[in-house]
Amino acid sequence: MRMGVGRMLAAMVGLAGCSTAVQPGGSVSQKSDAVVQSNGANLNGANLNGANLNGANLNGANLNGANLNGFSLGGVNLDNVSISGSLLSAQSGDTILSGADLIGVQLTGALDTGDTLTMRIDNVTQGTAPNDDIYYYAVSYEHEDGSWDSLCADDDGSPLSAIAVAGRWNYAQGVSGGGAKIDDPASFTFACQHAAIAKCMEWGYKPWATVNGVQLADHHQTCTRAVRADYCGDGTPHTVDGQLINIYDNVVVQADTENWLVEAEWTPDGARCFNPLNRSHLNILSTLSCFLPKLNLFCGATWHYSSGTKIMTETPLSSDTGVSPSAQAGAEISLDGPISIDFAAQSSP
Repeated sequence: MRMGVGRMLAAMVGLAGCSTAVQPGGSVSQKSDAVVQSNGANLNGANLNGANLNGANLNGANLNGANLNGFSLGGVNLDNVSISGSLLSAQSGDTILSGADLIGVQLTGALDTGDTLTMRIDNVTQGTAPNDDIYYYAVSYEHEDGSWDSLCADDDGSPLSAIAVAGRWNYAQGVSGGGAKIDDPASFTFACQHAAIAKCMEWGYKPWATVNGVQLADHHQTCTRAVRADYCGDGTPHTVDGQLINIYDNVVVQADTENWLVEAEWTPDGARCFNPLNRSHLNILSTLSCFLPKLNLFCGATWHYSSGTKIMTETPLSSDTGVSPSAQAGAEISLDGPISIDFAAQSSP
């Protein structure tokens, strides 16, 4: 995924008005190729919100947000901008606009340099079941010469869509609060596909949804930590794009389908505990400030769900290529087959 000049992008757009349920007001096309991940092995990556803002042209600037009343269509300002789930809506006179009605809407983003950036919604598509409550926005931004580029792009430059989601994130790394969700009722984020914020929604952890009586906002934020291996909860990723993970929970959004090595337990604040033989590898884990406090022989025990764990992850040992042969031998764990730990036969510490 493109990481222009090492920065991560979020499009946080100010909202005016309340977030109320709004039905699509236009003919929203169905997105047949929506990224819908089934339970089991999933690809993860280091980027919290991937995008293409041509970092060289913008000198690495981050997109922080937009003016509260920054929506306009055909030169006319729109009122009462709101978001319900991932569906944006606005009002023009007495008419409520949403879905395809918003194609052509322009909004002004604020860069962290103090400059502004004009963005435009070029298309709106609706996901297919089970993600038919997700709306995808093709968003572009304007260059100084008047040309336009896709706000979100894959590493080969192919345009990607974004999912609108309420609130915003702290994109700092290595500091307290890094990677945290900020529940700002006046803002929303354009979360680019293939990056953690969007990916977790496509996996079923939709922050606006409730499953089996459990509201999933915390599970979504937890998932963004797990996908990026943000062990210490400071916004720093410790994984690589394409790493396989088995992610699961006790709400049955994602089920445990693999017999792999337990990697970690997760909360919205990062890893609650971890197994040292995981995708970050021993040489990296040992350097983490949170290394010793999070080592736990019982990491992965299902009873931990009742005391704060939201999500658990496993990784295949074959992916842990960063573990040296000597480290593998020292760990006294066979690498030619799956590891099975019978937690039920052990007492809790």
